[in-house]
Amino acid sequence: MRKFERILDDQIRWVFWVPLPRFSREQDLTTLFSKLYFEEDYELAKGVCQRIQNKDKDQDHTLLILDGWDEIRGASSYFLERIEDLCKFKNVIITSRYLSKDMGQLDCILNVEGFSPDTIQKYLEDTELMSSKTASAEIKSYMLRNSQSWSIFKIPMLVHMLGSFWDKLKLRLTRRAPPIKDPTITMIYQTMVAELWRKDISSFVKPLCSQEEASLLSDYYLSETVQPESDALGRIAVRLFNQQELPIDRETIDEICEADEQRGKHR
Repeated sequence: MRKFERILDDQIRWVFWVPLPRFSREQDLTTLFSKLYFEEDYELAKGVCQRIQNKDKDQDHTLLILDGWDEIRGASSYFLERIEDLCKFKNVIITSRYLSKDMGQLDCILNVEGFSPDTIQKYLEDTELMSSKTASAEIKSYMLRNSQSWSIFKIPMLVHMLGSFWDKLKLRLTRRAPPIKDPTITMIYQTMVAELWRKDISSFVKPLCSQEEASLLSDYYLSETVQPESDALGRIAVRLFNQQELPIDRETIDEICEADEQRGKHR
């Protein structure tokens, strides 16, 4: 660990979290940094930005975390050009969350280490982030009854999603015969996958339906509709795992998809 820290110290001198929704409302990176990090000290922020944007100084030793890509979809071409400029840094991480919600100081914890048990509790107490007050209370009760869920739901995206579709999940359980009180972890994951497909289906190159239409599809019909895409993702994951080639790059995905297309298995 100490050896790794020494290597990291040599490579990275600056780490900046850049919340993209907020960046879109500011004139430039200097203005954002002055408000976010330097208590409105514009000159200090300007000096730092000049240093990290200078390739002869610290540009290659700066890590930018561009957070909230999902929240700026559909942004103007001008703003996307500003993001492209940030992507010229050598070290860039782009993150995306299922829900579009600015959580202030919680964001820093989210992106670095996930949720601690105390943070999970605070998150669940924020009814603005839950689908309802009832959902907030029920999820807390569920997690207390199922201790294994604490380690699972420290993952930010999962607890975000759980809060957003809990009411829908409970409704499905009550309609079963006999009704089920607590969902299993498998049930939760299956519902998460279905909700993600409903969210993304309208973003396909050739959309099969709108996001609104997808929200009305049953889980079974939705699964049948996106089966080719799901199979393609599975093949990509298996191949890259076997080759120990993670994370996924665009060129590798295109190569696998082209091979699938030749076999007539991928849309």
